[in-house]
Amino acid sequence: MTDYMREFPDYDDTLILPEGWTDISWHNDACPSFVRKFGDVEYRIFCDYVDPDRREMHGAMRFVIYIEDEVNYNCIGQTDTIKEAIDCVNAEVNK
Repeated sequence: MTDYMREFPDYDDTLILPEGWTDISWHNDACPSFVRKFGDVEYRIFCDYVDPDRREMHGAMRFVIYIEDEVNYNCIGQTDTIKEAIDCVNAEVNK
């Protein structure tokens, strides 16, 4: 069982963990999340619920991408698919 399934047993989708990413989901967050480090920069993708009524922020897109450091989260994008979220990270990494 992956972390997100243990931490969010009522999650309404099956997430396929992209290669190289680590599931760090924690029940005190609003939804599951994955991280991956490129060099010194860590990227985190929050994967909100499919059902828009269950999302933390109504009207928000499903996947929110952040660059993290020890103090801050900087949002670099929002998408409606995991593929677009990974593409957003790859675009940022390849700048």
